[in-house]
Amino acid sequence: MARDSRNFADALRFRPERWLSEDHPLYVSRFSNDNHKAFQPFSQGPRMCSGREIAWWQSRLFVAKVLWKFDLAMVSGEHLDVDRDLKGWGMYVRPEFRVRFTPAASRR
Repeated sequence: MARDSRNFADALRFRPERWLSEDHPLYVSRFSNDNHKAFQPFSQGPRMCSGREIAWWQSRLFVAKVLWKFDLAMVSGEHLDVDRDLKGWGMYVRPEFRVRFTPAASRR
């Protein structure tokens, strides 16, 4: 599907600009009719990418190690009201907020 010219203009070429939004300065209008839903890099079903789960586990391990080594504190002036700012419709739309990473005290 991802290499089919019915779904993508210039389907057999690497064209990262096809994913840019219309308001981006490098947007190219010839990709406006591309069917982005036809691109499934990890595929679906029983024959999906075998590396997907490995990538997810590596991501979880990385986040766990960062949280173990650093204490997080919201940057001064930032305010986040989870009940007001976190929206969800099957998937969450997370608000932007900044935190400061400081090395955690030695854990034993």
